[in-house]
Amino acid sequence: MKIAIIYSNQLIATQLGVLLKEFKPILLSSEDDKRIKDITLEIIITDKKVIITNRLANFSHYYDIPFAEGRILQDVREQQILCDEIDDLRTSNKILQVEVNQKRQIEEHTFNALKNAVLVQKGLMPNSSYNNDNISLYANVIPAEMLAGDFYFYQPITDNKIFFVIGDVSDKNIDASIYMTRMITSIKSLIQKNKNYDDYIEILANELNEIGKQDNKEKFQYCTMFLGEININKNELTYINAGHDEPYILTENSQGKITPKMILKDDFDENYGPIGAFLGTYKSRIISLPNKYKLYLYTDGVTEAANANGHTLDLDRYGEKRLEKMISKCRFTISSENICKAIEKDILSFKQGAIQNDDITQICISTLKNIKVKGENNESS
Repeated sequence: MKIAIIYSNQLIATQLGVLLKEFKPILLSSEDDKRIKDITLEIIITDKKVIITNRLANFSHYYDIPFAEGRILQDVREQQILCDEIDDLRTSNKILQVEVNQKRQIEEHTFNALKNAVLVQKGLMPNSSYNNDNISLYANVIPAEMLAGDFYFYQPITDNKIFFVIGDVSDKNIDASIYMTRMITSIKSLIQKNKNYDDYIEILANELNEIGKQDNKEKFQYCTMFLGEININKNELTYINAGHDEPYILTENSQGKITPKMILKDDFDENYGPIGAFLGTYKSRIISLPNKYKLYLYTDGVTEAANANGHTLDLDRYGEKRLEKMISKCRFTISSENICKAIEKDILSFKQGAIQNDDITQICISTLKNIKVKGENNESS
């Protein structure tokens, strides 16, 4: 604490200077009109009063002349304690402000890094829409947080064949997104390397499983996945279901609306576990498709979407029955995108403002070409 004694009466100033010598006060004549910026305690001596002003606390005490030396000495000592406390508080505030600024910078850096990661993640997946003369595809991921653990990928193999995959990584946020990135970059590489082989889907699934198991040496994670190829010319679906939710084949009923039929797991693929956790060997399956159809795939963020009551009862989850009911309301002629958008809207209405607790991912593939299959009526409605 710095003290300045500003006087017009030098005798009294000298008396005070001796009294307060432990504080080493600075004596200034009022005629000098000098001020020192970092003075904390200012003692002004007039003809009749001694005014002690604490600049830090912004208050003053007044003493009549003649004054009691003991009272002034006690006052100054109390002011010293107060100034020390204020100085400590200011120092703590400065340190706190530095820490707050550093935390804000870290948060801004983290947020910017996450935004960049989101852009990178989105860039790994192809456009949400794809169309050629034979196929119309729509896919979309709605993350529960900034980074998703769900993903989709597709690639035309020929004009009449398209490969597609939908995946859902265990865990959440950054860990899931890292694993997802590993999976989708591996899919891209493996599809380019093996797409000319007839059994390329089996090669992909088994290679991905080995990659996943290698990654699990540091932290156990896995990915449910449905890998498939639609062959328009043969009206066939070749697929491997690696522990994923069963997709739906959508056909047109007599009212021109959709009838959803789930591709149920059976003894062939019931025991196929998720990628990264399966100890066996994946084998692909081929099924025949109807003449006119759509294929709808989703992750469990759709059926497990919760309303305001949470997950306490099946009634509190969107569920397969609501999904099928919503699909059944759609006309068969609407686009793949509009089917997915209608389901998204219905989920939003069901949730009643509840927080999204899982990524929501959908793929819908429509065939635009009518193929006459032996024994099937090819009349259009």
